[in-house]
Amino acid sequence: LTQAQGKLTAEKATSGNLQIELDGAKAELTTAQGTIETQAAEILKAQQLGTVYKFLADVNTARAVLETLDVNSTRQAINFAKADLVELEATGIEAASIAGFKDRLDEAETKLGEPDLLTSRAALNTLYQNILLLIDNLK
Repeated sequence: LTQAQGKLTAEKATSGNLQIELDGAKAELTTAQGTIETQAAEILKAQQLGTVYKFLADVNTARAVLETLDVNSTRQAINFAKADLVELEATGIEAASIAGFKDRLDEAETKLGEPDLLTSRAALNTLYQNILLLIDNLK
């Protein structure tokens, strides 16, 4: 009986030590989980910013090419910008943050037939400024 009580006491001590180790592992896991979630959010933000900068570059290219009155190249750059916008939407960015972007692209494209191209130029300039504002707010 004494021997059994000794074993029981030893097992209780071992069980207590194991519980302490388990609690420590749980705390480490919780900390690691928090770190992973923070890093995942940072990665998403970096992906969004990368896509926004790509979008900005294509819109700026459309603006620059439009200045040379090259309608076909402008249309091509606008199409690339439209693809960038779809990619940006897929990152889960808030719809309100990019509201009107598609409309500006569509307006710029449909008004490429105007002789002076003023409406297309204005739509692309407005879009460019809106993207800069978006970048500022995503940082």
